[in-house]
Amino acid sequence: MQQRTSRHAQLCYSTSALNHSMRYALKLQDTYLAACYEATGSGIRLTDKPEDACSYVTVEKALSVAIQLSKSFDSPPVVVEVEH
Repeated sequence: MQQRTSRHAQLCYSTSALNHSMRYALKLQDTYLAACYEATGSGIRLTDKPEDACSYVTVEKALSVAIQLSKSFDSPPVVVEVEH
């Protein structure tokens, strides 16, 4: 298992092997981060379904978003592989 940690924040990315058909999502404890589009304003919601989570094509983009979001949460999101 490989682990990557950003130098700018204590973010972690875990994978058994790099797989170019995978996408990457952000997870906080047992929930995934998803986009929320409402009439009152857009934002972030949490979901327990990986298929509802926002996903990114590259691990670099997922880490970039995780770094930005780490300022809004008590603990930084973890980048995980998802298959969707």
